Amino acid sequence: MNRARSFFFVCLGILCIVAAYHFGATSAKAQASSQYRVVGWHSDGGMYVAVGSSLYYLAQGSWAVEHGPSGSLPVPTDQIAWYNGSRIMTTAGEGWSYGGYSGWLNAGPPPGVTAASGASWGQVKARYAK
Repeated sequence: MNRARSFFFVCLGILCIVAAYHFGATSAKAQASSQYRVVGWHSDGGMYVAVGSSLYYLAQGSWAVEHGPSGSLPVPTDQIAWYNGSRIMTTAGEGWSYGGYSGWLNAGPPPGVTAASGASWGQVKARYAK
């Protein structure tokens, strides 16, 4: 009788997982994001770290949320390749600098550089499937 009950609970667990995926779950992962990137250093020795969609500043042994000098950043956090508090280099190759009253200024890519990103195989197939 005990083995039948164990088998029932295993089947019930599998059924719950199947139902969760059927109703919209796309992946199973923990709630806490372990994906972090060090994206820059401040002149006072502090460090900027991107975690998910947030940017944090570590100095003097404590963390603070970084909102940029104007209270907001010009690009999403996942597109920041380098940041130092007033300048940003994006993963697409654009440079941004904070200009005080004029806000964030897009300097574009460095001179002589053409930003290019390769299309994924799925994007190529979708384009020619029409």
